[in-house]
Amino acid sequence: MALDTPVAELKEGAATRFDAPAGMAFIMADGGEENAAGDPTFGGFLTRDHGTLHALAITCPHLGCSYAFDDGKQHFLCPCHGSEFALDGRLLKGPATSPLSHLTWQTGQGPNEIDVDGVTIG
Repeated sequence: MALDTPVAELKEGAATRFDAPAGMAFIMADGGEENAAGDPTFGGFLTRDHGTLHALAITCPHLGCSYAFDDGKQHFLCPCHGSEFALDGRLLKGPATSPLSHLTWQTGQGPNEIDVDGVTIG
């Protein structure tokens, strides 16, 4: 599975979603509330915020729902209870009280590939 946008072409203030391969999970590098370092997640978003790339677990720390990217607001919204998060994972609005969890990653061999916790997405 390829990222929708090549890593080098991800624009400032943008996000692209990726999913773990069937039967596999990514491992959260950090966490808070219902998320903890070492917990599994089944997808994430790669974002560019102030020139820095971030890989964020798709699991909301509040109660574990999958959140979505709002292109207009250029941040994340959780449809379950309304929490909002910045492109770097910072909490903008509750009821969540913790930021989004990060994923450990690096660029892959191809322009649309990243390696997340040893799993290549691309």
